[in-house]
Amino acid sequence: MSLKSLERKIEQFFPNEKEYVLKKIFADIKKYDFKKARKKTLTQKDAVLIVYGDNFLKRGEKPLKTLLKFLNTYVKGKVNRAHILPFFPFSSDDGFSVIDYRKTDKKLGAWRDIEKISEKFPLMFDFVINHISSKSVWFKSYLNKDKKFAEYFISREPKEDLSQVVRPRSHALLTPFSKKGSRKKEYLWTTFSEDQIDLNFENPDVFIEMTDIFLFYATKGAGIMRMDAIAYLFKEAGTKCIHLEKTHLYVKFLRDIVDTFSLNVCLLTETNVPHDENISYFGARDEAHMVYQFALPPLLAHAIMRENSIHLNKWAKTLLKVSKDNIFFNFTASHDGVGVRPLSGILRDSEMEFMKDKTLERGGAVSYKKNSDGSRSPYELNITYMNLINSPQSSIGEKTARFMASQAIMLSMKGVPGIYVHSFVGSENFARGVKKTGMNRTINREKLEFGKFEKEINSKDHIRKIINDKYSALLKVRSREKAFSPYARQKVIDFGKSFFALLRGEVKNEVLCIVNISAKPQRIKGNLRTYIGSRGAKDIIAGRIIKEKNPILEPFEILWLKKRC
Repeated sequence: MSLKSLERKIEQFFPNEKEYVLKKIFADIKKYDFKKARKKTLTQKDAVLIVYGDNFLKRGEKPLKTLLKFLNTYVKGKVNRAHILPFFPFSSDDGFSVIDYRKTDKKLGAWRDIEKISEKFPLMFDFVINHISSKSVWFKSYLNKDKKFAEYFISREPKEDLSQVVRPRSHALLTPFSKKGSRKKEYLWTTFSEDQIDLNFENPDVFIEMTDIFLFYATKGAGIMRMDAIAYLFKEAGTKCIHLEKTHLYVKFLRDIVDTFSLNVCLLTETNVPHDENISYFGARDEAHMVYQFALPPLLAHAIMRENSIHLNKWAKTLLKVSKDNIFFNFTASHDGVGVRPLSGILRDSEMEFMKDKTLERGGAVSYKKNSDGSRSPYELNITYMNLINSPQSSIGEKTARFMASQAIMLSMKGVPGIYVHSFVGSENFARGVKKTGMNRTINREKLEFGKFEKEINSKDHIRKIINDKYSALLKVRSREKAFSPYARQKVIDFGKSFFALLRGEVKNEVLCIVNISAKPQRIKGNLRTYIGSRGAKDIIAGRIIKEKNPILEPFEILWLKKRC
């Protein structure tokens, strides 16, 4: 890319203020030192641990220092990157209602703690771009009639017809506020909550300010930039106000900055929407480097719950249509629940009901979104992944086998794996927390007392240790095989509905990944020798040799097979 490309995009946003915006942004770029941050190619060794800055608590110690101890002791050599969820001062939504983008939350620690972690674990930052906290200086200044902030937010008349707007939540789209000294109510755009005020990117000063924050994060160790809620960035009357052309153009604009100045930044769009809409953020190889594989968590859970891979197989085969230069961010669990919107057009309504009912049976909850006709539909299953795919009656052995089968499938897929900390350490539903906060998502956001956690993860019979040991072993095997490169080819193999199988890598280093997703022993259908040859293959997990044409796999057994030379 070139400076000319950046200039053209800025002109598309602000034809009458092009020179002003250009001057400001280029001045911002010059003030930062990017010499130490050059883009690196992702490999099979790259995996990301998703964790809150205060997931581990130790009395008398700042949480970020405790987090570094956890990473050094239990993560180093297994997962090489970390996504520290928003560590900025915030007022709600566990960090996603940011008060100040440039500061760290003093309760967690300081920037030096973040930088110290980034020296050993390249970081993913949250670029919470769509909205800011109502407790921020920006918004307080707006309410105090500071002229600088007069156009920072989006005001609409409540009588305006906004029925077409796609809603990710069920609360009112507009929230009333009063400016200082005025009784008149102003109705401001609040996509996600009354405390999260949407920013006005039609204002060149907002555009400049948020671009500067992006550059600031790049200098602070943000090797991956997670663009939170990016799909809703621009608003336009008479439209759905999601995935608008200007929103895609802004992603392209940031991609131009990354490419032109060779920044060590990978753009990741967070768009929890149906699959085809999600992958639109790859653009023509000129937008995001990575998109979340949002359809994977619910589809994989459905396959294991039904012990039937038909829908998962069918969907996975469509991934071949994506350019070889685009990367998926694969995951099963995250700080949020398991989103079900990506299943639109993939699963029947009856199967969605099945998943919803099982979630409730297994101690979880269901969150809903408001539709344009006034109705509600499920948006998210709030439950740990462990509990979602396991019956409450399951033994530790059964839970472990089923859960690790799901994780092995995720780890085998083309892309970079994202591993939520509670999956990595075998956590289950935090029901007590939900009662305390009244928030469904708290069920999967437990804060762990570090001393107690260490006793559990070092106890040989505890589920935390069992899961963590098995997870660590898979990751170590994965990191050694070039077949698991984020860019290596992927082919879905059909061995029957009780299996999910992928062929990864090129001819000389292929790995055939097979998982029995059934609670019963199952015989492979078709001829396995077609893929492993007459001399058989070595299971690189367990080290045994497989030669049979139609071997039987035990319940939830995992095979990663490499041809014998």
